[in-house]
Amino acid sequence: MLFVAVGWQVYDLTSSALDLGLVGLLLFIPSVPGTLLVGHVADRCDRGLIVRLA
Repeated sequence: MLFVAVGWQVYDLTSSALDLGLVGLLLFIPSVPGTLLVGHVADRCDRGLIVRLA
């Protein structure tokens, strides 16, 4: 819901599809390394330990 609200506000302020796309890209980019890191941890560590830490 936050992504939609941010996108809506950017498009409302700038009326530019390019700016809207760049903001969407910048919101998406941090999830890629985070997903890779979490996947590595899930493969290497005990699942019970991960659940207790979470």
